[in-house]
Amino acid sequence: MLLSLTIKDLVLIDTLDVSVEPALSVLTGETGAGKSILLDALGLALGMRGDASLVRQGAEQAIVSAEFFIKDNTQINQLLMEHGLAENPETLTTLVFRRILSRTGGTAGRSRAFINDQMVSVGLLRLIGDRLLEIHGQFDRLLDPTSYRLLLDEFVGEQDLRFSVRQTFHAWQKAKQQLQEAEESLAHLRQNEDFIRHQLDELKKLNPTVGEEETLLQERSGLAHVGKLNEALGESIGHLSTPSIETHLRAAAKSLQRVQDIGGGKINTALVALEKALTEVIEATAQIEDVGVQLANSPKRLQEIDERLYAIRAAARKHGVVGDALVELQEKIATQLSSLDHVTDQIEEYVKATATARAEYHQAATHLRQRRQDAAHHLEQTVMAELPALKLPHAQFNIHLGELPETQWGEFGLDRIDFMVAMNKGQNLCSLSKSASGGELARLMLALKVALASRSAIPTIIFDEIDTGVGGAVAAAIGERLAKLSKHVQVLAITHSPQVAACANHHYLVSKEDLGTHMRTSIRALSQEERQDELARMLSGLEVTTEARAAAERLLNVR
Repeated sequence: MLLSLTIKDLVLIDTLDVSVEPALSVLTGETGAGKSILLDALGLALGMRGDASLVRQGAEQAIVSAEFFIKDNTQINQLLMEHGLAENPETLTTLVFRRILSRTGGTAGRSRAFINDQMVSVGLLRLIGDRLLEIHGQFDRLLDPTSYRLLLDEFVGEQDLRFSVRQTFHAWQKAKQQLQEAEESLAHLRQNEDFIRHQLDELKKLNPTVGEEETLLQERSGLAHVGKLNEALGESIGHLSTPSIETHLRAAAKSLQRVQDIGGGKINTALVALEKALTEVIEATAQIEDVGVQLANSPKRLQEIDERLYAIRAAARKHGVVGDALVELQEKIATQLSSLDHVTDQIEEYVKATATARAEYHQAATHLRQRRQDAAHHLEQTVMAELPALKLPHAQFNIHLGELPETQWGEFGLDRIDFMVAMNKGQNLCSLSKSASGGELARLMLALKVALASRSAIPTIIFDEIDTGVGGAVAAAIGERLAKLSKHVQVLAITHSPQVAACANHHYLVSKEDLGTHMRTSIRALSQEERQDELARMLSGLEVTTEARAAAERLLNVR
């Protein structure tokens, strides 16, 4: 429920602060007094489009705030939780929507939005605001066929059933998506099976191993110095062979051996050392020659390493990977091929799951369709019962439910819904969006809102000049229906009809004052005596006559 509206520096309003009461409130005033500015301000606070042109001349920014009572509003609490605006929304009793428009920021100005002093997007402001208040001006909602399902579902209620339809629809779509992805995967595998097998055969033939490239590079680095090693080995063998150290060592040993018997053991140690030196020289020569033999194969090994590195790197470039990723790619391709049978089995499971999900959705949607059919019949009768009092005695109202093709099924169900009317005797039924005049449309909307009042999830409804083009008994009937509606929801009505104004619980007067340098719009609540004066003015015009005062008194007394 709307509790208050505060406006600062918006169009003709410098400062305005008005408290709004429950039940039915009316706003009256001379044409051009600024009643529409109040609606613009309220729409602005709830996220409707605004620009710098709305900022009052001479001011830098306009500020509009609207306070709502939200206690026990489950839908609003859920939205506050989803968007992180309240950890425990159940503890909140009010929400304050605030919108600031600045002249700066280009021709469109700069706009900022807040909910309970937390900055939010204008889109979120409107999302939540749309669930707190409806503004009906030209009744464009009835001119949009897509709104008919929403209106009928308000009457159906059954939120749990509608939630079940949404939930099963999304489950069905998810199952369809999984099936489609699996089928696309299988088609890709089958289409490219020969190519994939060829890739796998190439990688198997290459047989890359983890860390192989690094190991080869290290080995190649060692072989890069083979020239220096060969040179050193050659020089070493030359020193050992020319003249032969081995020959000299053998000769020295034989010389000592000839006198070993007469040496008295004095030369034994030297002889042992010579024999040991001879053995070491022979061993060293053999080792050097072995290394030389090994190095003789180095160019060939170096070529083998280069060829292996080239093959590994060429394969990596071909597949767009680096290093050890070839090993992972080989495993991945092998897994893809082995998954052919698995994907085929998986598709069979997805086909069954999709069929089951579709059946569950169709069952829930069919149940909702039946509830809509029952509710449509009841709503038709309820609206028809309101029309004679609104001076539409020959009007016919019918709700048509047609089943959509499966390609158009959605989270809302299976139904195409149209409101059909014949406003006058002898007319054929046709879509409401193409048939009714403005005045007839206004009264039909009122009849619908009265019929839906006890089930409406929106706590505040504003009617902008619903009585345009009517008067007398029709205006009185409109006022009575607004009063009836206000027993269930808060109703605000901008009106030029004294018959409608007389039905209100609360009456506000909007006026425009000339301050010399500029005009100012203001609003104030009227006392009972002031209400009678305002009704008399509405009845007689500028000159309030005695007869008009008497008529105004009668209107209030009847109320």
